[in-house]
Amino acid sequence: MSLHEWVASANTPESWTDHRSDATVSIAVGGHDLPYAFQPALTRVAPGTTVTWEWTGYGGAHNVIAVDSAFDSGDSTATEDHTFTHTFTEIGTHRYVSEPDRESGMKGIIAVEEYPTSGYPDVDRWLSSVHDYDGTVVTDTTTVTVGDTSSGSTQFDPLVLKVPEGTTVQWKWAGEESGGAHNVAFKSAAIGIRKLRSEPGVHVTHTFNSTGTYRYFCSPHSELSGRGAVIVE
Repeated sequence: MSLHEWVASANTPESWTDHRSDATVSIAVGGHDLPYAFQPALTRVAPGTTVTWEWTGYGGAHNVIAVDSAFDSGDSTATEDHTFTHTFTEIGTHRYVSEPDRESGMKGIIAVEEYPTSGYPDVDRWLSSVHDYDGTVVTDTTTVTVGDTSSGSTQFDPLVLKVPEGTTVQWKWAGEESGGAHNVAFKSAAIGIRKLRSEPGVHVTHTFNSTGTYRYFCSPHSELSGRGAVIVE
């Protein structure tokens, strides 16, 4: 099962929660509204971070078991305020479940990653919720793919594009299997389209005549990695 499919099969396929600047992180095991879920379910941490899972008492007996055997809380328990702690020291992505509730979608992911640095702090903060963002800035194209099928269908490719002033950039929809309908909406700039499109082809073009950093997003997928940026210098 791909990472995208794993996220989609979880009870809380929400946006990634970025805790790479925190030394400790707490994750709720069960909850009043979502008794068979980890909250947050998709968590980024830096190497050296200590994660504590805290049982809420909702949903019956749970445990926390890594699919790759990296951590294991032991037998399931329904005890409220029970905790399990693990410190992550190495880079890697760990899928985990509550064994009694795996088929019910009680799944999570801990992604241990260094904080990406592109040299553009505003871009790094904007894209910190995008799982595949590693700080790479692309300079050898003027076309952005919308609904990149190689990375889960909701992303832009490249995520960060740097072009000279006066360059025309186009956004090309991937079409089939591109994660549904998308748009390209810019923050703080009257660029792009708000209307959702799903058919393949180029639906947005813009000539950047002013230097600056332009952040944009796909409205329905902004919290699920549908974000990008254009740097004009």
